Amino acid sequence: MATAPLSTKAVGSIVKIPVNGIMHDFIVVHHGRPSNLYDTSFDNGTIVLKRDPIVENMEFSSAGSNNYPNSEPHGWLNKTFMDWIAPNIRPVIKTVKVPYCRTTGYSQTVQVSTGPDGLSSRAFLLSGVETGNGQGESSGTRDGTTLAYFAGGGKAVTARAWWLRSPVTFSTNMEYAIGAGGSIFSYDVNSKQSVRPALVIVSISKRRRNNNHKHTAVSSAGHNGTRNNNRRYGCQHKLGNFIRRGE
Repeated sequence: MATAPLSTKAVGSIVKIPVNGIMHDFIVVHHGRPSNLYDTSFDNGTIVLKRDPIVENMEFSSAGSNNYPNSEPHGWLNKTFMDWIAPNIRPVIKTVKVPYCRTTGYSQTVQVSTGPDGLSSRAFLLSGVETGNGQGESSGTRDGTTLAYFAGGGKAVTARAWWLRSPVTFSTNMEYAIGAGGSIFSYDVNSKQSVRPALVIVSISKRRRNNNHKHTAVSSAGHNGTRNNNRRYGCQHKLGNFIRRGE
């Protein structure tokens, strides 16, 4: 038996992923590699963004730096958050190389690592450009490409401001975030804003014929997520890859 490919879900659709024992809504924001700023790890993947923040009060950096690889959100997302995701879902979450700004400050030449030199991540913050906010492009910092959901008029609004991975490049202690109204603002890295994880999920359906294992998958919205005799998370339509329990 095979699932429907995640690539068949329209941009803007909702998929549900079990996190910390609860089904959470994620928005489909892009299919495939957004541009040549991204490496081939994005191929055959679908980018999803959590609809609401997973945490509401997190410093970007307790050390006072806007260096994304050493930030609190990056470390937390790729350890604690990934541990919260159901073990049988983790294998369909891709490890990707995200474009990021690696130098900031008044006397520094802004440098962005792209393609295969991007930051290895399984969960990540979006950049300003990815959300359709052009601060990065106007400053010469192309740390991404506008994703289809935002290019098509999708909204970035949440009840609280949420961190981006884009630094204020003329500073070493200011970082961009999307404010509660959906506009981009700069914040001190010691301030506490919310975190909305993005993931890249394998979008090509695969078949498994081993009858000795039960399977489950990321599910589409519109079902109650209750347990039944056949699936850990019951629903009629499954997305992503079937994966063995305990892999």
